[in-house]
Amino acid sequence: MKINWIGIDAHKQFCTISVLNNKGVLISQRDIPTNESDLIQSIISIKGDRNIAIEESSIANWLFLTLQPYASNLIISDPLKNNWIHSSEDKSDKVDSVKLADLFRMNRISAVYHTEIKALTIMKKLINHYDKLVQNSTRAMNRIKGEYTSVGIFTQGKKVYSIKERQSYLKKIRSVHHKAIINNYYSQYDMYRDQQLEILKRLKTISKRHPILNKLRTIPSIGFIRSITIYTTIITPYRFTSRSQINKYCGLAIVEKTSANKVLCSYASKTGNRVLKNVLMEAAKTSIYISKDDYFSQRHAELMKKGLSQKSAIRSIAREIIHISLGVWRNNKKFSDKIAIENKRTEKKVA
Repeated sequence: MKINWIGIDAHKQFCTISVLNNKGVLISQRDIPTNESDLIQSIISIKGDRNIAIEESSIANWLFLTLQPYASNLIISDPLKNNWIHSSEDKSDKVDSVKLADLFRMNRISAVYHTEIKALTIMKKLINHYDKLVQNSTRAMNRIKGEYTSVGIFTQGKKVYSIKERQSYLKKIRSVHHKAIINNYYSQYDMYRDQQLEILKRLKTISKRHPILNKLRTIPSIGFIRSITIYTTIITPYRFTSRSQINKYCGLAIVEKTSANKVLCSYASKTGNRVLKNVLMEAAKTSIYISKDDYFSQRHAELMKKGLSQKSAIRSIAREIIHISLGVWRNNKKFSDKIAIENKRTEKKVA
């Protein structure tokens, strides 16, 4: 059967589609309007195996869901790792789509994981939106306290945000214009909080269809939001074949630079999924300092005795949390010390 390697350089108005044969020779190239029917018809018209590569973008997931049923193989590529495309001076939609197809043909593409399960896609969009609302409400909170501080009113705790307490703080301000600014920030804060509650209700309704979330929440420090973030980001526990792979993906790996079989330096990775890294690091801190869970507190004490710095010990606990999460997920069992011990490993590298 004829094998086609297809690169799609996608934009909101049009997509450039380049088709290479198995020898890397350009067979066809054309611009297609970015709409479902035209794209599907264009892909269907290509006879034989259709191996499609699309770069990650704001419309990549929509393209994935639209074209996946008509592809023999479809991947979304990581643009940060396609240096041949992005560092080249010879750059255009037509050139980029050809290079994308050729990289796929040579098996030199780093894929960004996507799923055709629409329910997971919707849940991921909701949790991402919830996270942005939290960030926006936090900014509003900081601005409220900042405005009070600018006129010498120093606030502590969360009473200043309470509807009951607001007037007592506002009375201390003489300028009506300054009051108007703070009231505007209060309105923003209230709006974001209300929107958070609305999204939270939607997430609670949808999450009932995914019983594995209940198992993930039995892991200390993994609550409702964190369990959904892990679930919708990882998607499947069988996605990674080794712990080093998941560590790199989460941005929790220790990077080593070597030469002549000697380690020149080692440091904590600065790449990886930032959202997942933040969730796991915060979960580690919660389990150690707030909930003071027996298992993770003991693990933290053990790591500190071995000479790890506080930051390295927390990073090690974060790695252990994701390893345990995948173990719970794969085995479909609740967290227990036994499962934790099975997933435990000695940290050989110190960041």
